[in-house]
Amino acid sequence: EESSVPEVRLVPTGLAYRGVIPPPGAGLPPLDEPRVRFLWDSMRLRNLVDRGRSQDARTRRFLLKDYAVIRNGMGVYYEDLADEVKATAAAAKRPAPEALLESLYQGCYVNFRWAADWAEDDNEFAFNVGNSLFNLGRTAESTQWYEKSVALNPKFANAYFNWAVAEYQMAQFQKAGELFEEVLKLDPDRKEADGALQYMKYQGWYRPKPF
Repeated sequence: EESSVPEVRLVPTGLAYRGVIPPPGAGLPPLDEPRVRFLWDSMRLRNLVDRGRSQDARTRRFLLKDYAVIRNGMGVYYEDLADEVKATAAAAKRPAPEALLESLYQGCYVNFRWAADWAEDDNEFAFNVGNSLFNLGRTAESTQWYEKSVALNPKFANAYFNWAVAEYQMAQFQKAGELFEEVLKLDPDRKEADGALQYMKYQGWYRPKPF
């Protein structure tokens, strides 16, 4: 698992991970994408190519979740790459290359969506799909996945928070305020949520509903 050995970075490789010890100060180890895709396609078991095909309960319970975990890991890898691109651009005081970021976030979406479709009861996979859509500028779509995430886990404060941010960006201030209230019920010390809520109240954009 990630962090089991601090100096080792895990890179998705087919249906498993490859452990790499990068040189000091180096970024993420490179991903051999053609090989990963080949391994993924060639090792796919019968009836798992098409999600519409039937699978027995044991396959769904034990195998599909493992597949979903690996595909989610692929999405996280692309997400980490995007973070590195933005950090490098910020350090150089220049704009991050938008085309590259869009490509990376599309990689996030494809893999997070695959994971969420095969493990429909996992709230974090749904949350990750929402994040990738938000990063792609598909804000309205992202809210549907944040809503699904909190439906699966009503105590998942991060999903409420990101959902609130998405609603705020769409100028849906009343909904955003209600969601920030939910965040603070679950995590009273969440300063970003409290700050946003107080700002919207000050501007007159959000009025708490009377009890």
